[in-house]
Amino acid sequence: MEPNQSQVNNEEMSAEDSKAALGLSNRLTEQFLMSQVEQPVEGEEVPEETAEEVPQEEPIDPEAMKKEINEGIMKEVKKMIKEEIGDIKEMLKEALKDEKETD
Repeated sequence: MEPNQSQVNNEEMSAEDSKAALGLSNRLTEQFLMSQVEQPVEGEEVPEETAEEVPQEEPIDPEAMKKEINEGIMKEVKKMIKEEIGDIKEMLKEALKDEKETD
């Protein structure tokens, strides 16, 4: 190995070189990850559930999602309002108590 090969190249890469390097990196990473997946041994049965029973996602209904989010928000807002009202009541009680003591 030449000394220049072990040193970091400080020159900037062109856009095409960057894309090529990224593509190669992605491909190598994918190959490595796929090599890490357990492959069935010849003669070994593959469980049917892995082949056929892939969970199907239900289509998302935007209106239902919007309604659910709004309900959650309203619940939190009501909770915050109740807490604020409680705090205000306590402040009024303390203010009335202080006013009676000063009379």
